[in-house]
Amino acid sequence: ALFAFPFIAVFVIVGYLGIGEQRDPIFRVAELIAQQKFTEALSALDNMDTTQRDAWDTHTAALQRAICLMHLGKYSDALTILQSSGTTRKEIVDYVTFWMGQCAEALGQAKDAENHYAKTLHMKPVSLLGDQATLNAARASLAQGNAEGAIAYYQTLVGKHPRESDALAGMVEAWTALGDSVAARETRLKLIKNYPKHPSAYKMLSALSDMRDAEELFYAGVACMHAGKYQQAIVLLRHVIDESQDATWRGKAQYELGHVYYRSRKYLKAENTFDRAFKVYHRPEALFYLGRCAIKRGHDLTGTTRFREFVRRYPNAKTAPEALWQAAMAYERRGRHSDARKLFIALAKAYPKSTYADQAAWRAGFALYQTRQYTAASKAFLHLSRQTTASHLRDQGYYWAGKSYQKLGQKAEARFWIERASEGFPTSYYSTRAHAVLGKTENAYIEAPQPGEHLSIGQSYTPSVHIPKGDVLASIGLYRDAEREYDRARQILGRNLFALDDLKPRYERVRAMHKALQISAQIVMLERAQGISMTRASFRRLYPTYYWGEINQIARKMNLDPNLMIAIMRQESAFNTTAVSRAGARGLMQVMPQTGRDMARLVKLKNFSTEDLHDPQTSILLGGKHLSDHMRAFRKDKHRQLSLALSAYNAGLDAAKRWAKALTRHDVDEFIERIPYKETRNYVKLVYRNYRVYSYLNNAQSEVEISLGYGNE
Repeated sequence: ALFAFPFIAVFVIVGYLGIGEQRDPIFRVAELIAQQKFTEALSALDNMDTTQRDAWDTHTAALQRAICLMHLGKYSDALTILQSSGTTRKEIVDYVTFWMGQCAEALGQAKDAENHYAKTLHMKPVSLLGDQATLNAARASLAQGNAEGAIAYYQTLVGKHPRESDALAGMVEAWTALGDSVAARETRLKLIKNYPKHPSAYKMLSALSDMRDAEELFYAGVACMHAGKYQQAIVLLRHVIDESQDATWRGKAQYELGHVYYRSRKYLKAENTFDRAFKVYHRPEALFYLGRCAIKRGHDLTGTTRFREFVRRYPNAKTAPEALWQAAMAYERRGRHSDARKLFIALAKAYPKSTYADQAAWRAGFALYQTRQYTAASKAFLHLSRQTTASHLRDQGYYWAGKSYQKLGQKAEARFWIERASEGFPTSYYSTRAHAVLGKTENAYIEAPQPGEHLSIGQSYTPSVHIPKGDVLASIGLYRDAEREYDRARQILGRNLFALDDLKPRYERVRAMHKALQISAQIVMLERAQGISMTRASFRRLYPTYYWGEINQIARKMNLDPNLMIAIMRQESAFNTTAVSRAGARGLMQVMPQTGRDMARLVKLKNFSTEDLHDPQTSILLGGKHLSDHMRAFRKDKHRQLSLALSAYNAGLDAAKRWAKALTRHDVDEFIERIPYKETRNYVKLVYRNYRVYSYLNNAQSEVEISLGYGNE
């Protein structure tokens, strides 16, 4: 496709835009363009009263018309408008020139197209469109029969991440046009070898039907695996294993074949394959995956044996800390808390800089708590709190020391340590949890005024050229392009507080709420680095109420707390409408496509498509329905209802039901810490924290207390 304008869901957010701007016809057209409703936008332009428009609006409207015409396939009309000197805004002359190239290319005017793209390349300052203009210029050059010229363009991108893969794909076509089959083949292999995940890598395999050696077959198999073509990957990798005379390539193929089976969830076959990779080809990481396969098949103790053997043999392996962690967690699941404690202590001691070390030290204390050794547990938790520099872990240690003293019947001591944990509210999950357990309604940390301590906006900065460029693009409705310009400005301006404060509403204007949230976090971080205390306003920055009107409306229909819904949204997508997870979940509420279809049917939403999940209102509606169903599924489990519903939202209903059944004797705190999936365990904690903070900021504390089941455990 010539025109790669990604789908951008847009929803007008009253409160983040001035009323005058919302009513302005130019703005309304921009919104339609951002939603890719080009026919409606063109109609609005046709009906616009131009008598009251100034020169700026006239130029903007002309560019809006050109964009609409381009997307509606009327390239000649669009090109005529773009060529008019009256519509060329100096801020975006590179974009206008690039669009002229696109129109010319679509009209078959390859030479003119190449000239426009080449002109874009040579503009100063360097345009963000440069790499794409290079690819397009190469394509236009090739269309003129100038394959050498195309290769020259592509070669400027070789070694330049992330465009090298696209350049290699284009070079294959150019070498083929020149009749140089050797160069074409070498380039194909380079693409498949270096970029097996690139969309073109798998497509290139058909041209390599005469693959000659083990290396070619191996990388072809890897490309098939990344494309999800598991059967083809198996055939190719098995061919290497069975036919190659080179033991190195046989070993690599055996190991990757194990990954193919593992990815396709054929864990027994994966286990047998990794076993051979380890015993015959001496691949160290295969032993690690043997442990993983055993865990996946429910053989926890076999898994622990393999993980421990892996660490014994390869203590310096990158995955050694994870192996110890997985082994210890498997022991914990099986109730072998003493064995788990030994491994957690060994992990914290042997790998103190690993990402698992701090939690391993805490879980060593938790093992004592699980075996009712509350005195020893309290000492372990307090020792951790005093040793760590991580505030969230300090709060966690204080909180569980308090719970340990509760079990010992020492109420005053218990309250003292839980009070200590609450002092950090609401920066961590356990400070938030402690705040709730104590029934606090105020907190000096965010309530106390800080005289004279505020962000000094009076400083100046030299605006980057990318800011006015982004502003013009935003006024047209090209929000994604504007966002990229603001991103570059942010990179250039760095830690300038005034510049960051200036960029935040611009990101909001183009619906890049996740970027606005990032800036808010950066501003608060810089304030704290300057010794400025956090206030309620700081937390308002960190916990914004984007899409609040829509959330509130749908929450009432679903009998949900809107504070809970926005807490989930903040954690799931950080308010990014275009977010797509590795698993394929989409939009603000990160709904899976199949779940979206199921929920759409239940709420009688007609003509649903996967792309609708990027629309804010649709995402909120379907995500709300999904959450509501999970809440109802666990309505009889009063104290754990929310933790189970959140677990189901993240890991699936079947998994949550399994955990509910297996962990019946545990209170909410113990249940959350015993959730087997690390991702789900952390997810539940973070949503809880968000929920508590939003409820606190929105003065809805009593509701969150009831929902979380605090105080009755």
